Amino acid sequence: MREINIPLPDINDDDHVEIEISVGDQKQKYYYRLESIPWEKDSDNQKSEKKELNSSKRIEILKKAIEIYDKNWELIQIFAPLKKSLNIHMLYRKKLNK
Repeated sequence: MREINIPLPDINDDDHVEIEISVGDQKQKYYYRLESIPWEKDSDNQKSEKKELNSSKRIEILKKAIEIYDKNWELIQIFAPLKKSLNIHMLYRKKLNK
């Protein structure tokens, strides 16, 4: 699949992006979600006492977030967080009905 980069204005965490693409005579709509997952919560969704979690704890949080996410959506990209970031952003695309 080819890629297109589209600059978007700042969007809120709850906002969704809809893109319609035409290739020849065919049109297809794609739906995207940009999710923000907090690092400072543990796998049981409890606030951590430490502000900065170690790498293995962050991987556990990320893995759990992906496992429980709506199965009608597929993970497209995990954005690299800044070193001191308390959140990580993930891009999902709604699966197409074929």
